[in-house]
Amino acid sequence: MTTAPDVVVRVISEREYAAWYRDHEVAFGRRGTAEEANRARPSVEVDRALAAFDGTAIVGTAHAHSVELTLPGGVSAAALVDMVGVAPTHRRRGVLTRMVAHQLADVYDRGEPLAALTASESVIYGRFGYGIVGMQENWSIAREHSALAARSEPEGRLRLVHLEDAKAPMLDIYAGVTAQRPGMVRYRPESYDLLLSDEDGQAEGTVFRAVYEEDSRPLGYAKYRMGKDVLAVEELMALTPTAWAAVWGYCLSMDLTSGTEAVRRPVDDPLLWMLADPARLQRSITDRMWLRIVDVGPALERRRYGEEGRLVVQVLDDFCPWNAGVYELDAGETYAGCRPTSSAPDLILSASDLAAVYLASAGFTTLARAGRVIEQTPGALALADSMFRTGLAPWAPYNL
Repeated sequence: MTTAPDVVVRVISEREYAAWYRDHEVAFGRRGTAEEANRARPSVEVDRALAAFDGTAIVGTAHAHSVELTLPGGVSAAALVDMVGVAPTHRRRGVLTRMVAHQLADVYDRGEPLAALTASESVIYGRFGYGIVGMQENWSIAREHSALAARSEPEGRLRLVHLEDAKAPMLDIYAGVTAQRPGMVRYRPESYDLLLSDEDGQAEGTVFRAVYEEDSRPLGYAKYRMGKDVLAVEELMALTPTAWAAVWGYCLSMDLTSGTEAVRRPVDDPLLWMLADPARLQRSITDRMWLRIVDVGPALERRRYGEEGRLVVQVLDDFCPWNAGVYELDAGETYAGCRPTSSAPDLILSASDLAAVYLASAGFTTLARAGRVIEQTPGALALADSMFRTGLAPWAPYNL
């Protein structure tokens, strides 16, 4: 790899935003227009927008949203990383590494113990200490095989709503689901208009929104596109089993369609168990959210644990050296304390593997079998699995 010693990484100014947005789009083979830049501007925190400059030319970009991340039994401030790209002329020259190092140091200085992202290529971020914490499934099912096993008339009603009328009920439902499930993100208000909009240059078809209500209380919704003869579910969330059944039943039984597709579904979505013929559901699974433990002690203290216990964990971290060390975790369902210690470790693992087990996307025992966690004290793996277990699987439904 040839380094780029003259490249400077720094935060952009407001007047540099339009060029920064355009050059990010160029890195992904797109032409960013002024209209797109203006539409995205409210969701961009300019003081967290990084650029790599080669002279006056922007050759790399990175951004982070200030968000809250739902954890088992708690919530934490976090940096949601996006808009990371390097110009084709400057790839494999260390530009990305320098931007990530700059960004993680800033996240640490802001007191955010976690950083999260969705990766365009899964091979990239492990070397920076990120680990997979959320998987997603993409689905497809033919109309003739989409009947539910127990189809009954819903207690409430479904109604189609326009965007301006959909925002309030959708945000209420999203907030309720977010509170229940680890890995979900609470965004700043400025980001929601972009998230809920119809704009998607890579998608075809007309957007519709259906909201399910009982006694005027919104309990579930679907945002979907009708393109050609397929109903494509972009988002579907619900707060109760009845709402799940009502909204999925609506999407699966649409007239004049050959079938239903859905993207970015959680791995424990109940639909599989609701179908009369679940074997007909075509499923593919991919990585979704990647997490970086930026500050080990506060990160482990922010969440709660499925079983009381004490673990001494050695964390290996070359990329964020302030993290490397041995930590004693004393925690349970209602409390968690974590501090550096000189005690001998029960377990040894890397920062990326600590991220993978943090929301129980993977288990300690599974990673040990893969050669990624070392058990020093017999029984420590079983205790760690019990302590870190969660109810619902981590999920990151939005692209942002």
